[in-house]
Parts: sequence; structure tokens; C-alpha cells
Amino acid sequence: AALSCRGRGMPNVTPAYGSMLNRHKSLFASAYRTETQRLGQSGLDRQQTRLYNRFANQHSPGNFCRSAAYLANQASSMDSPRLASASPQMVAQLEAQLR
Repeated sequence: AALSCRGRGMPNVTPAYGSMLNRHKSLFASAYRTETQRLGQSGLDRQQTRLYNRFANQHSPGNFCRSAAYLANQASSMDSPRLASASPQMVAQLEAQLR
């Protein structure tokens, strides 16, 4: 959903998002494997769809995109163990922008 943050007045999240994915590739791959084992592939697919749909429906896209850009930059500057421990709070910050 953060990648939809484009256009006039929206921060460009894509570079920081790409940097975050690259820096934490191993962490994300490990989490994906763990969740696939826990939920099964079809269960994970359903969960990812629900998660995407939740974040795609923003009441204030500008606020959401500013928060997403800030958090992606933060995540890009953390090492993977720090991101793993900080991620619940970071997701809560994004969720707060959906209200």
C-alpha cells in the first residue's frame, strides 16, 4: 500500500522501501518461511490479502504516506535484529494513520 504513495504532495516512499527490502532481505525471507509453515500457503495468501486491503483503505492518504516514508527510512537505517524488535510498534504507527 505504501508504494501507492505517488503524485503531487505525496512523499516518494519507493527508494526507502527498496532500501529496506534489500537491507533486510534475510529477515523478511525467514519471516516468510515461518509464516508459510504456520499458516500454510493458502492461509498466508489470505492473510497477506487481508493485510494489503487493510492498509490500502486509508482515510488520509497524505498522513499515511508521510508515516510510511518516515518508517521506511527508519527501517533502512536499522540492523535486522533491531527492526525485528521494533516492527510491532512501527506497524502500530502505520495502523494509527488508518483511523
